[in-house]
Amino acid sequence: LRYAVSGIIFLISLSAMAQKKPLDHTVYDSWKSISNIKVTHDGKYSVAVVREQEGDSYLLIKDLKSFKELILPRGYTYSITPDQKQVISLIKSPYAATRQAKIRKTADEKMPKDSLAIISLADFNVIKLPNVKSYKIGKDYSDYLAYTIDDSLKQKDKKDVKARTLILRNLHSAKEDTLKNITEYVFSNNGKTFGAFVKANPKDSLSKHGVMYMDLANNNRKIISEGKTIYKSLAASELGNRLAFLATGDSLKKEIKDYSLYYY
Repeated sequence: LRYAVSGIIFLISLSAMAQKKPLDHTVYDSWKSISNIKVTHDGKYSVAVVREQEGDSYLLIKDLKSFKELILPRGYTYSITPDQKQVISLIKSPYAATRQAKIRKTADEKMPKDSLAIISLADFNVIKLPNVKSYKIGKDYSDYLAYTIDDSLKQKDKKDVKARTLILRNLHSAKEDTLKNITEYVFSNNGKTFGAFVKANPKDSLSKHGVMYMDLANNNRKIISEGKTIYKSLAASELGNRLAFLATGDSLKKEIKDYSLYYY
């Protein structure tokens, strides 16, 4: 009897082993990893990026009470707005399309573009905006989202910072304001003021490089500096009532340029 029982156990073990799929490359390709996991301050929602071994990743948002889920295909980086009511996410262009474009050696400006998604956590409503290069929001408080357009215009000088169209969008009213020829931009931490470098319009001989300061609460804007050759390293104070930046009037041909620190 003892041998009979041992034989049965052995056969069961063999059967179980036969049912298990051996680990090979086909199994590895199906594995997923989770990164950038966050939970809203009230503990109601979780957000994470799920990455595939090969192919398109996605953004996963879960209502932790009802267990309702939203999957945003190709969402790969995101921010939760300071009021914890919305998620802002960049959506990568499809993996297959990007791969084919690289094989064809497509020019950088003609490559497939990313998109931007604005997701309401209350009802999982998704608004998608095409051809977006980058975005920012205030760290501690923000009624506004700023994002730049990824256009298909060829840049003559690859070393030069490309100027882009920037859209300021009110996250509550959806009203948008368009700013042209922006090379760098920043919100104050409290999200109430905004600064940007404006590049001279090459089609307008009278336009100049400059620095724009905006009071978003009162919708006031002004140029606080202009006429320098290069502006860079823009920073805003905690309350947003001060800006600092580097600038030089040296010729672009000068190899080592002398910069001054400006404080507004």
